[in-house]
Amino acid sequence: IKPILLENNHICVAGGTSDNTGLNVKPANHFEKLNLNAASKITLSYEWQGGKTAAIQASEVPNGYDLFGDPAWPQYKSRTFEGFFSKSLVLHYKDDFRIIEEFCEPDKHFIYFDNLYDFREKSKYILEHYDEFQPMIENTYKYALENFTVENFFDRFIKDL
Repeated sequence: IKPILLENNHICVAGGTSDNTGLNVKPANHFEKLNLNAASKITLSYEWQGGKTAAIQASEVPNGYDLFGDPAWPQYKSRTFEGFFSKSLVLHYKDDFRIIEEFCEPDKHFIYFDNLYDFREKSKYILEHYDEFQPMIENTYKYALENFTVENFFDRFIKDL
C-alpha cells in the first residue's frame, strides 16, 4: 500500500507511533480521523494484522497472508465502518479471511481490491467517475446507521448471545 500512498500524496492517519518513513503521516485523535475520512472520497481498509513477529508465528488463530505475502491473522478494524459513516467509498483488501462479509456485501457496501495493481486501477476509476458511486455511498451510509451504531450493533449481533 505504501507505494500507492507515496505516488498519490495521500494522507496516512495514525493514532499511535510506528515506522511511517516517507509517508505523509498525520497523527489524529478519533474525531480528527473521522473528519479526515469525511473529506476523503476513498477509504482504504483491510482486516488483518501482519508481520514477522513471534506473536504471529506462535498464534493458534488460522493464519493467512497479507498483501505482501507475510503471515497474518484476522483482526476486525473499525476503519471500514468509519469510512461508511463518513460517506467515503470503501476499497477493501480481499484477504483470506473476508471478515467484512459477515456484516456487509461486496459491490453493494464496499469494493474489494486484490493487489496493488487492482487498487491502483479501481481507485483511479472511482476518482474519475465518482458521481457513479454516490448511490452506493449513500445507501451504505444508511445501512451503517441502521446496523452499526452502538445500540443497533448490540441489538443485532450481541443481545441474543
